[in-house]
Amino acid sequence: MRGEPYRMDSGEGRARPHPVCRHPPRLKRRVAGRHFWRCCSRTHPAFTPACLRREWVYQVCRQAASNQEGEGKILKSTMSIIGFVDWRGNPISRGVHGGVRAAWFIYFLTVITNIVNIPILLNLVTYLHGTMHMGVSSSATTVTNFVGATCGFALIGAFLSDSYLTRSTTILLFGPLEFLGYGLLALQAYLPSLHPPSCNIKELTNCKEIHGWNAILLYLALYIIAFGEGCVRACLPSLGADQFDHDPTESHQQSSFFNWFTFGISFGGLVGLILIVWLQNYKGWGIGLGLCAILILLGLLVFAAGLPFYRNQVPGGSPLTRILQVLVVAFRNRRLELPEKLEEAQEISTGSGTIEVLSQTNNLKFLDKACINRGKDGAWSHCSAAKVEALWSVCFLCLSAP
Repeated sequence: MRGEPYRMDSGEGRARPHPVCRHPPRLKRRVAGRHFWRCCSRTHPAFTPACLRREWVYQVCRQAASNQEGEGKILKSTMSIIGFVDWRGNPISRGVHGGVRAAWFIYFLTVITNIVNIPILLNLVTYLHGTMHMGVSSSATTVTNFVGATCGFALIGAFLSDSYLTRSTTILLFGPLEFLGYGLLALQAYLPSLHPPSCNIKELTNCKEIHGWNAILLYLALYIIAFGEGCVRACLPSLGADQFDHDPTESHQQSSFFNWFTFGISFGGLVGLILIVWLQNYKGWGIGLGLCAILILLGLLVFAAGLPFYRNQVPGGSPLTRILQVLVVAFRNRRLELPEKLEEAQEISTGSGTIEVLSQTNNLKFLDKACINRGKDGAWSHCSAAKVEALWSVCFLCLSAP
């Protein structure tokens, strides 16, 4: 081959092109050093100026590629993510905020809350019946109302965190209510003047049931706990998911987060059912409930220590609001005729900068009346087709559930 340097393979006597001459001649920057002179060493006895030039270019390309890779890693670690801020409202840095490090604080609070709440749910009937001398049916009704209130308050917490507050702020704002509720329960169980006197539980006719201000204190403490726990429960999984984005590495870590989150719930329940229930039954309800209050306070303090590392999604409106808008507008337009062709707005933009695209279906056509434009502007006067399809998706999930 003319114009290409050759080297001799030892023992074979055949010549082949030198490998450094096959690299593309793209010049990035001057690199000096001993690599330039390798073509001139005895290992390359047959060299030409082209060989020297291509060896030099090869070293330049390799150095430039290494620099470009390093700069790419630095850029990737420092670039911000649209729609997320830190706890002070500033743009976040991918290398500082989020990731597994931030998730550990969420894991800790998850374990702590389940150490406290799962034993209370399962042992509360015993407390109401044995200590407060309530009937079995009244105790069971109180517990089911407590559980239902917790789930209902979770909707309020989710609405506030989506529309007005960040999720970490919601947890730190309403989490102390849970600590306050357990503190009131511990105080009531510890002070004899705040609960009925002890008696033989097998003869409830001789036992005095809790009443008056003591009963008000009991229900107040329970529903304060329900409000705080509901708001925390609604925000913890979503806040954990916010710590990972669509980057391939972080996307895999997001799947692992929910596995560890579920493990934290189970592990917390296991520890609580062994430790907390034993303390409540054998050492007294005052000690058991007091420990619950201390654990909640500890979990909130550790969670607050992770504030500098959290990625907080900018509030952009609650899906509940958009669902309610569709129902209200469709009801207002119930007497109007549905036109053959509606102006479809298939893209709905949220405050976090993301765009949701939904395909139109032919189900629940009466909801399409929310898309009729009567000449008025505003979200409560005219809805996009994407909002209607989002409501249909929710209805489909509810109807398809077993």
